[in-house]
Amino acid sequence: MGTKRKVFLIIICFSVLLMLTMAFSQHATVNVSAQSSITWHTASQEAMQIAAAQNKSVMIFFYSDNCPWCTKQWATFSDERVIEKSKNFVPLKGSEMLAEQYHIRGVPVIVFSNSQGGEIYRITGYRDADTLLEELQRAIEPFNQPQAAQSQSPGFHMVTVMAALFACWHWCRRRHVKR
Repeated sequence: MGTKRKVFLIIICFSVLLMLTMAFSQHATVNVSAQSSITWHTASQEAMQIAAAQNKSVMIFFYSDNCPWCTKQWATFSDERVIEKSKNFVPLKGSEMLAEQYHIRGVPVIVFSNSQGGEIYRITGYRDADTLLEELQRAIEPFNQPQAAQSQSPGFHMVTVMAALFACWHWCRRRHVKR
């Protein structure tokens, strides 16, 4: 086997291992929970005060009692992993007044705001537990690091891996191809 082919196989193996490592590290979660459900606040002023005191953002859930997707979303909130991740927020049930403030046109919607009521992140529509966990993580990032969250899209890591793979392939091709 030629040197060029060996280098190419090493690069491919490294890239595959890197992508697998990234995929598994994003889905690793802790299933330990001392709380059996999310404690939802109903008073927005109280939730905003708690958020300011604890330096957390507020997670406002807008729903309707006769909405089937909202019912499914409520069931998702009982997942142990979601309960654990929700401890990073102050949970608040959305009211009509808040719906007007955040321009809510349909449900279910989850809005994340700072303690002053400024919107940080929004989730529109139903999310299963795994997807909701990813979204909750994205909602944490802008609150803690606004610049980093805005500069990275969800596929940022995959694009980085693909760019590195292309650069390595291009380097190997130029270095080992005789002209």
